[in-house]
Amino acid sequence: MARPQKPITRLEVVRVRYTASERRILEAYADKAGISLSELIRLRTTDIRIIARLNNEDVNHLRMLVGLATNLNEITKRVHLNMDMSLELADILKRIGEIIKRFK
Repeated sequence: MARPQKPITRLEVVRVRYTASERRILEAYADKAGISLSELIRLRTTDIRIIARLNNEDVNHLRMLVGLATNLNEITKRVHLNMDMSLELADILKRIGEIIKRFK
């Protein structure tokens, strides 16, 4: 009796180079999981959430947010000492809103 056909036919090949020790590690993981080396690599590379790197503009925006957070903490301390900081607070909140709009 012939072996049943697999529902998915994989025809595309991607070559990846590993060191001998990296391959042994991967083969050990595959053996423990009871799957082939190819299946292990396929599962590990297709089930990963990739997070894109930030571009320079985003990094600058994040730096600005960190600086604004520092200012906001300072204003909070002064408000707790009953100092009027409403103008500074309004300015910081406005700037935070502008930065958030850039990320949307």
